Amino acid sequence: LLNLSDNFIGTEGIRYIAETSVWLALQMLLLKHVSLNSNGAKALLANETWKELQVLYLDENLEPVDNGLMLLAHNNTWTQLQNISISDCAIKYTWLSYLRGNKHWKNYKL
Repeated sequence: LLNLSDNFIGTEGIRYIAETSVWLALQMLLLKHVSLNSNGAKALLANETWKELQVLYLDENLEPVDNGLMLLAHNNTWTQLQNISISDCAIKYTWLSYLRGNKHWKNYKL
């Protein structure tokens, strides 16, 4: 579990943790209210080592993140992902179609 919630780490902090490849067994990543924006979401997508990630919380990141979340929805590394939480993220309904279209998250629970 890596819980960075309520720490305003912003894009640079997100990029820093996304570039960390040593957390091979990371299962839960909680990034609630961390000033995530589209660039931060893109940085998360670049991580290809968190193959055990099961839970991703991105709640309360109020900057528009639609483009970054669209890219996250196309992630093919997190095949164990079961839950993603995006409440209060200023997303549009169109992002839900990207989420629904991900074919790699075989364990995702709705």
